[in-house]
Amino acid sequence: MNLILWFSYPFVQKAFIAGVMLAVIAGILGVLMQIRRSTFFGEAIAHSALAGVALAFLWGINPLIGALVYAGLFSMAIPVLQKTSKLSTDTILGILFPFSMGLGVIVFSLLPAAQPQLMSYLFGNMLMINISDLWILLVILLLLLLLLTLYFKQWLLISLDREYAQLLKIKVGTHDLLYHIFLALVVIIGVRLVGVILVTTLLVVPVSIARLFAKSAKQVFILSPIIGIFIMVFGLMLSILLNAPTGASIAVFAGLAFFLTLLLSLLKNK
Repeated sequence: MNLILWFSYPFVQKAFIAGVMLAVIAGILGVLMQIRRSTFFGEAIAHSALAGVALAFLWGINPLIGALVYAGLFSMAIPVLQKTSKLSTDTILGILFPFSMGLGVIVFSLLPAAQPQLMSYLFGNMLMINISDLWILLVILLLLLLLLTLYFKQWLLISLDREYAQLLKIKVGTHDLLYHIFLALVVIIGVRLVGVILVTTLLVVPVSIARLFAKSAKQVFILSPIIGIFIMVFGLMLSILLNAPTGASIAVFAGLAFFLTLLLSLLKNK
């Protein structure tokens, strides 16, 4: 398969541009998620969106709107349930996550005509990305950079020491809500474009690889998006060479990259 010829096709060019932007967005958010120990939250949002998509088909509305509304309610329910039930975030997610997945599966089983959308939700297809999708990703990337410019110190302090942040009169609850809503927005848009498996991969694997070699938090923030871009580009090339699904190919390449770097890290530290 001639890769140079493939790169001459506009749909492949759009896929690579989208992949780079999504890798940068997910790479940065992935670091914040690991610092805040909220990786499970991102995964839960991605998978629970199935319920929003399914209900949207049931009610005859745009699936993206259904997913966004459900994810927004999911995000806002967490702090409310924390206060009322005194349970930990992980426990609440452990309740809401399977409930949402189960609801989505039941609704999809009642709608045979919509079941092909289930595969699209899981795996996506980057080669179907259009110009409008690229603009959406660009807006999200710029919004992320704006939020980090305005609130990076507050978000980092809240992640490291919530009690101290409260002593400094930082509105921890407001910042938590803003962070969770933005994360939910990114995850849902990402799921719509590339599927839940690839979104989860990009939020977790690049930062995990970066932490194997980085010597400071700053280096992790720099390396994570770069590694994400590397994974996206070479994973997409693998997909083209093998004529395999894009999301699955990138996820497999990411896993192989992680295990290879882990092995190199272990050998280096011997």
